Amino acid sequence: MKISSNRLVSMLSYCNEQLLPLYSRQEVEAMKRWIFMELYQLNSAQLITEYDKRFSESEILRLIEVVKHLKRKTPLAYIFGKTEFYGLSFLVNKSVLIPRPETEELCEWLIHSCNKNKPYSILDIGTGSGCIAIALKKALPNSWVTGIDISEEALSLAKQNAQLNLCDISFFKKDVLSETLKETFDIIVSNPPYITHEEENLMDEQVLLYEPHLALFVNNNDPLQFYKAIIRFALKCLHSNGFIFFECNTIFIKKVEDLLSKNNFKEIEIKKDMSGKSRMIKATKF
Repeated sequence: MKISSNRLVSMLSYCNEQLLPLYSRQEVEAMKRWIFMELYQLNSAQLITEYDKRFSESEILRLIEVVKHLKRKTPLAYIFGKTEFYGLSFLVNKSVLIPRPETEELCEWLIHSCNKNKPYSILDIGTGSGCIAIALKKALPNSWVTGIDISEEALSLAKQNAQLNLCDISFFKKDVLSETLKETFDIIVSNPPYITHEEENLMDEQVLLYEPHLALFVNNNDPLQFYKAIIRFALKCLHSNGFIFFECNTIFIKKVEDLLSKNNFKEIEIKKDMSGKSRMIKATKF
C-alpha cells in the first residue's frame, strides 16, 4: 500500500492502517512518536500542529522501510539500533536483550540503597548491553564497576555503550555457572535468565522472534540454575555486609528468597515492580 500524499497527516494515517491490525493503539502511538522523532526530529506536539508538513520521496521511503520491519514484528530498538535506559542512550542489537523498565526499577532500588559519595565495588553479572553497569556508574561515580557476560558479542556492545556514555567500566568474559573471579565486591547485581520454556506461549512474539534466547530462558528442570550459581559466586566474591540484588521471575521469587536464606544471607527484602508484581529481591551477606 502506498501513502496517499507526502503530507504528515497521510504518513501518520499510513502508520495506523499498517500497524493497528498487529499492535494495540497505545503501542502504535508510542511507535509513531519514536519513529517521527528518530527519522524527522518531530516531537509529539509537532505531530499534531504540523499535520500539513511535506516530505520528500526519500523521507517517505524511510518510513515505509521502518513500517515493513514492524510488520515483521522487529522491535523498534533493533530497527534503529538504540534505545534509552535510565535516561541514558544505549546501542542494542540482537546479541543483547532490549533493556526493560523493570530493570530500571532494580537500578533505582540499588542506587537508593547506597551513599552516592561512597566508593563501592560493584559487579554486574550477565551484563548484556551494559545497561545496569553503566546506569550504576553514572549514578555512583566514585564506584568501581565491573560487568561480566558469557557472550563476546554482548561484551563488545557493552564496551561501546560505556564509551558512548563516558564511563570507565571493566568488562570480562566469564561463565558464572563454572567460573569465578579473584576480586571481591561490595555489591553484586544480576538480571539473569529466568524464563522457563514452558512460559514461551505467554511471551510477546517480538521477544521470541528477535531477542537472544541465551539471555532469556532457563531449563524447565532447573529454573533457579543461575540464582544458585550467583549465590555460590557471592559466597566467595561478596564482602561481608555486602549486598546482592536480583531481578526475578515472579513465579520463583519466593524460592530465590529461600535460597538466600539457606545460604545465610540476611535482611532479605522483596520489592514489587510498577505492575505490582514481586520482581526484585535484595539481601545482605553476613
